[in-house]
Amino acid sequence: MSLRASWKGRIKVARLRFAVALYGATAAPSRLSFNQLHSGCGARLRQQMACPEHGPVERAEIAKGYEYEPKRYVVLDEADFESIAIETDKTIAIDQFVPSRSIDALRLDTPYYVTPDGPLAEEPYVLLREALRRSRAAGIGRVTLFGREHAVALAAHGPGMLLTTLRAGEELRSAEPYFAAIPATVTNKTGLGLALQLIAGRMAEAPDLDGFQDRYQDALLALIRRKIDGAPAAVVQHDDDEPALALHEALLASIGEQQPETSGNCERPKRAKRRN
Repeated sequence: MSLRASWKGRIKVARLRFAVALYGATAAPSRLSFNQLHSGCGARLRQQMACPEHGPVERAEIAKGYEYEPKRYVVLDEADFESIAIETDKTIAIDQFVPSRSIDALRLDTPYYVTPDGPLAEEPYVLLREALRRSRAAGIGRVTLFGREHAVALAAHGPGMLLTTLRAGEELRSAEPYFAAIPATVTNKTGLGLALQLIAGRMAEAPDLDGFQDRYQDALLALIRRKIDGAPAAVVQHDDDEPALALHEALLASIGEQQPETSGNCERPKRAKRRN
C-alpha cells in the first residue's frame, strides 16, 4: 500500500527541531450514496453555478470574495492566500506539556499518525516519543492544516506518535443548559447498587470496535435489492415493541441476563476481614 502524507514539515519544541510527516489516521466509511432525481421523469438533476446577471458560469470564472459590507466584497486570489506566512504553516510548534488524561474528550477532533521524515529525524523523534510515554504527557501546540490554524495535542502511540487537532472554545457548547435540570445526587441507593452490578458484569478491558458493522447500511442495501427484485419490504420488530418493565425489574432482568448458568446452591462471596 502506498502511503501518501497529508502534510510535511517539522516539530519544534524549544530548540529541538526535526522533520516529520502526517498521515490521516482515519478513513471515511463506505456508505451508500443517492442521486437527486426529478420525481416526474426520473432523470438525474444537475447543479450549476449561475450569476444572477449573466447566467451560468464556468469553474475558471469563479473567484473567492469576502463580504465586508452588505453586497460589497473584497476578492482574494491564490497569490493572496500564498502570501500569508506564519510559523505554523510548516511547523508543529509545541508550547507546553500536560498530563494526557487532562485533555477533555470533547476537545479531540481529527487524529494523524506522525512519522519521522528522513534518517536525521529518527533519533530526536524516538527520544521525544519515549519521553512523552514515560511522563504520560501530551504536548500542546499549534499547526496550520488545510487553510486553518489548529490547536493540537501530540502524544505517544505505540511505536510512534499521534497528533490530534483540538476543538477551540468557540466550537464547544456549554453543557449547563442541557444538564441544569438533572439531579446531581442519587436517592435510590438500591437502584444504584444494581446499576453498578450491571456495569461490573459487562465490564471489558477495552472496547472491541474492530468488528463493528453498520447494520443500518446493511439493512438499507437489502431493502434496495428487494425493491430491484420487486419484493415487498420486510417487517422488522423493534425493541420498543417489548413490554416495558419498571426500573427495579428492568435492572434485575438485565443483571440476570449476564449471569452464567450454575448448578446447585450459590454461596455469596465472603467479605474480607476488616483490619484494625
